[in-house]
Amino acid sequence: YRNTFMIFSNDELKCLAMNVYHEARNESLSGKIGVMLVTMNRVADERFPGTICQVVHQGKHYYHKTLKMKLPRKDRCQFSWYCDGMSDTIFAGDAWKDCFEVASTLINREIQDITHGSTHYYNGKLANPRWAKAYSFVAQIDNHTFHKMEGVL
Repeated sequence: YRNTFMIFSNDELKCLAMNVYHEARNESLSGKIGVMLVTMNRVADERFPGTICQVVHQGKHYYHKTLKMKLPRKDRCQFSWYCDGMSDTIFAGDAWKDCFEVASTLINREIQDITHGSTHYYNGKLANPRWAKAYSFVAQIDNHTFHKMEGVL
């Protein structure tokens, strides 16, 4: 992954750290970095939205009249934590500190992409997605299996 010309806002950093927290807080440093890189690979790929927050929040939404806001449709988004209907509360502590540190330390650095351009991953203990057969297997890091679409990065 190469990021030499983009500067990211604090909101983008928080979206990235939240994604790492919800997707990989119990994983090794490599596992956290893998999730971060998939998010950033999507930002760099024109087939996905162009900002970190847009990538993290990508999916079907609806307007909730009572709350007067857009909410994600259950199980209709790119990252399961964002639309699983469960609380997205972040508990301050070592897990959040670690995830935020990974995101803030690496977001503006040129680092080796250990996912080799992956744009997708899944936890085989929790899911068996249909799309996995359509994309190329790249790597297994901790509980996540990484894949990429042909012609990506």
